[in-house]
Amino acid sequence: MMYHIHAPLYYDAAVCLSSLYDVFAVVFFVLFLFSPNMPGTVSLSLCTMLLCPRFCNSRRVTMPPRPVKPTGKKAGKSVRIRHVAPRELYIRACAELGLAPNSGLIDLLSMYQESASVEFIDVSRNYLGDKGVIPLLAVVDRCNNLREIILSENGLRNNAIAALCNSAVRHPSLRRIDVSDNYISEGAAAHLQRLLEDNPRVCELGIDNTKINVEWRLKLRDLLRANATAAAAAAADVSQQDVRIGTN
Repeated sequence: MMYHIHAPLYYDAAVCLSSLYDVFAVVFFVLFLFSPNMPGTVSLSLCTMLLCPRFCNSRRVTMPPRPVKPTGKKAGKSVRIRHVAPRELYIRACAELGLAPNSGLIDLLSMYQESASVEFIDVSRNYLGDKGVIPLLAVVDRCNNLREIILSENGLRNNAIAALCNSAVRHPSLRRIDVSDNYISEGAAAHLQRLLEDNPRVCELGIDNTKINVEWRLKLRDLLRANATAAAAAAADVSQQDVRIGTN
């Protein structure tokens, strides 16, 4: 049977033996130094042999330093960011919702390799419905350069417009939305109003052939005009700044 002695236990035992060695050396020195039967040269030689290693630190027990594990990651290792194509984004979103992908939308998105290159989406007359528009909005969220989306004649109702507005309200570049020829009414108009108020970048809206009444249409029209005026003023200010930079 083999017994394994851990390093701390071995170290304590070595220290104890070293201390006993010191005691034994001192006792031996006293006995032989004053013993009349032992020649002085012999006792002196023996004591020197016992005590000299202590003074020379030749029997000192020390533990080797523990190896230190590196805590940081290896330098120079870059992380590659994989860009997912819009078509793949759409198919994934459909799979998560348990929906069959729309073939017309797949054909449209197949033209783009990256979401950043999508500036215009026209899925009119595809009849996506309230559920079918949700995977498309997952793509819209990733297309930061998208400026226009056309969803006319898709069988959309108020719930689909609510989802569309929740996506468009934080979009950085969307300017025009067309939801004409859908079964939407005042409930959808209320969501569109909040969208125009919270995202003034949207300055064009198509709501032809819907059940939104005249009162709501006028409210939305006024908001669109205000957003368009603010956008024009911002563009003019940027142009003036560019002119100043060019002349300086």
